[in-house]
Amino acid sequence: MRSVRGPSHDTTNLLDLGPLHDKVWEHCQNVINNPDLVLAADASYELGALDGNVWDQPDIFYAVKRMANGLPHLREALVVFLRGSLSTWVRFSAEFAPGGAIANATPQECQAAFMRCTNDKNEGALGSFRVNARLRPRMSLQQHNS
Repeated sequence: MRSVRGPSHDTTNLLDLGPLHDKVWEHCQNVINNPDLVLAADASYELGALDGNVWDQPDIFYAVKRMANGLPHLREALVVFLRGSLSTWVRFSAEFAPGGAIANATPQECQAAFMRCTNDKNEGALGSFRVNARLRPRMSLQQHNS
């Protein structure tokens, strides 16, 4: 998410993220093939993190490593999770694949069809509505919108 929500996320065009999708796909496959990239005692962010940068929340990573001996199915669970994630990622990013609509678009076409790389503005409004609806269940949509 650092790649998507980085300092330039307001100006990053979703349509330019094809190479990032490829990296995610490749990284998931690498960890499926070798879970020790993240689970080995000497695992580090250089190979375990998608971007090779320090873990975003290292305390969580190290806590899981400390508990790993008591989690006999951790390796298998990680691999199954990543296989499911990978198959979904392939489906969601098909239009970025070589020969796909986005991959064949010119830079001018991509700029003309600019899309924000996150859905933060909609998530904020939806989140606000959900909290409001939970706290005031009798409030109408009209009242919320006003």
